[in-house]
Amino acid sequence: MTQHLPIALIVVDDRHKSALINRALKNMLNIFETQESFGAVEWLKHFQASIIILDEAALTKTWPLFVQHIRRLPEYTTVPLLLITNNLKKTFMTQALHDGITDFLIDPLDAKEVYQRVLVHMKNSPIANRVALLTKKIPRSSLQKIDVSLPKRFLVTEEVIRRIAQSRTAERPLALVMIEIDRFHELEEKYKAEKMQKLLDQCMALFKTHLRRNDFLLPQSGARFLLIFPHTSHRAAVAIAEMIRKEVESTIFSINSSRISLTLSMGLNAFDTDPERNIYEQFDAFLQKVDRALLESKDQSKQRIAFKRRT
Repeated sequence: MTQHLPIALIVVDDRHKSALINRALKNMLNIFETQESFGAVEWLKHFQASIIILDEAALTKTWPLFVQHIRRLPEYTTVPLLLITNNLKKTFMTQALHDGITDFLIDPLDAKEVYQRVLVHMKNSPIANRVALLTKKIPRSSLQKIDVSLPKRFLVTEEVIRRIAQSRTAERPLALVMIEIDRFHELEEKYKAEKMQKLLDQCMALFKTHLRRNDFLLPQSGARFLLIFPHTSHRAAVAIAEMIRKEVESTIFSINSSRISLTLSMGLNAFDTDPERNIYEQFDAFLQKVDRALLESKDQSKQRIAFKRRT
């Protein structure tokens, strides 16, 4: 009978750590890897991990929020969470255990130590077939890996998660704008990929001229961009977005010898605190609202900003 390898979720952004973990666990686990916690949260909606390994260095100041989110999920109350860290202070480790961490992998990592610690926690799993797998009762030839990849809906950095959490705690205004370049696919059919990337770079450079010190610009897939405005009211965000939209319309871009005019569609939403949701659930709902506002902008008429006020 065919058996699937148990799944591990690894959140790490260092290629050396990644290579070591994959080498140590390649015959034990089916590994899904991501570099940021928001992508991990999305992945957890679709797959069941048997163990989760987090790198403190990758999730600076956000890993406690991520761990708290995981422990709130009914299916993850007892799943082992291992934290990669070089902080050996008793107060740090005590707080980490209180937050929901199960065990620690000391940085710099040792492949044998990683394997042994993961093996111990997997053997303690209540799921019998995983225990059998790790004690080699299942023939290795009958094991198969499954595809646990998942396209990303939004690209979000740990710094953004931290800023969102700060705004929520301080109850300060925050606004988010999703921008899409209109009819970009038509240009993609006409010009080569490297030329289109130069065009995107020109657009990003223009956007940045309107951003303030604490604002964020995050390129998304395709011709989309996410703008995050901390400490910014709904009205102020609309004004900034409108300035960007008008300047893009008045700018002549160039690809080779061709002169190109662009227009933008935008969706905007103001942050709305929901005490019943944690930061990841709340920010995901926030992103979905602004994404729907963008779709509304495109459906009704391009070259406009669609927005929703607090509800």
